[in-house]
Amino acid sequence: MARNTDPLTHSAVVVYKYAWAFFYGVLRADDCAVRALEEGVKIAEGSGDEYGLGVLKFSLGVALLYRDAAADHQRGLELLIQVRDVYLREGDYYTNPLLDLYVARENARRGDRDGAIPVIRKAEVAVAERADCFVDLGNEFGQAGICSQNIWACRLGLPRCSR
Repeated sequence: MARNTDPLTHSAVVVYKYAWAFFYGVLRADDCAVRALEEGVKIAEGSGDEYGLGVLKFSLGVALLYRDAAADHQRGLELLIQVRDVYLREGDYYTNPLLDLYVARENARRGDRDGAIPVIRKAEVAVAERADCFVDLGNEFGQAGICSQNIWACRLGLPRCSR
């Protein structure tokens, strides 16, 4: 149904359907979901809507990080770095801490745990400082992000931080 709408509506529907479910671990990033996000990226690329395209690439990047194949992880990491660069250029510092968390998590998974810890700590503080913005948008990730470092530290077998 969303395919027959304008690019912005299509992007919003695809992101709403899949992105938060991946972030919270409710849905698996299966082939169907990845195809839907890839289709959304292609539609958004032709629309001139850089923000919508960025949100879709962010969602696709996260989905790819949750898959098993090394090539998917690499592509997901590249998408997240690309989105981060665009958002920095555009002055959107709101989303970058979330991007940093996923990039750091992937770097830790690849073995750079010492490099990931300070990035996760910095991003955690930034998310906590902006928690009201995240919650205002109906997204509880801001509140969940406050504990992100310790949750990810546990998942990665790293020492937990105490404040």
